[in-house]
Amino acid sequence: MASPQIEDGYTKIANEIVEAIYKYKFSGHELRMLLLIIRKTYGFNKTEDAISLSQMMKALSLSKTRCSQVINKLQLQKIVTVTENINGIGKKYKFNKNFEQWSTVHKSVNSYTKVKSTVTLFRNEPLQKSVSTKETITKENIQKKETPEFVFPEWIQKQTFLEYQNSRKKKIKPESLTRFFKHLKKICDETKASPEEILNQSIVNGWEGIFPLKENKNASKGFSTSSYRRNNQDRQLDPDTAAEIERIAESLRSK
Repeated sequence: MASPQIEDGYTKIANEIVEAIYKYKFSGHELRMLLLIIRKTYGFNKTEDAISLSQMMKALSLSKTRCSQVINKLQLQKIVTVTENINGIGKKYKFNKNFEQWSTVHKSVNSYTKVKSTVTLFRNEPLQKSVSTKETITKENIQKKETPEFVFPEWIQKQTFLEYQNSRKKKIKPESLTRFFKHLKKICDETKASPEEILNQSIVNGWEGIFPLKENKNASKGFSTSSYRRNNQDRQLDPDTAAEIERIAESLRSK
């Protein structure tokens, strides 16, 4: 048989506050949460207290989500003040005894809102979502899948590709190499051009991407040995070859 005695502890609260509480239209969960906060603060002669969600869950037999929703509602109504610690870990709750500041929040049944990036407020408790088998695959398990090692294709000269890669401002990422060479192979098959011709065309014209060979494209771009050397610093041209390239470029510009 229960036999509570004030000698074992009591909560000192003004009669005006008690009257304001029973006149206010609280929901069952809101009233229970408010009484818990008053017990943890006024019951220990404090104005505010750090109460964890786990304490609320245990005391009220509510889910973590529901506790957050109820706290958010009381905060919106200016009945409870929530203060975050400087480091962002933990919150302190304070009962606002100035009941004239309390306000009624009118919301539609399915509406929700947010206060300072806290929990989402629902009028009704959200329904339990059934989780499918696919959704149980965590991000960690997906990341554990091994990526197959990339093998450089034999149908292209590696040196030519490295020169093309060096000429790009935005380098091709390792995970994109397979897709890049697949696209290059498709262009070569469709145009009967060699991969070296396709890559050299992009190097000479300063293109980031790769495209089918275009006739007389160098003439409109103003081809010169200086631009060619700038994109191909690793290549060494003998004087006769350089002079021949300059002669060809001059003839293309005059057309």
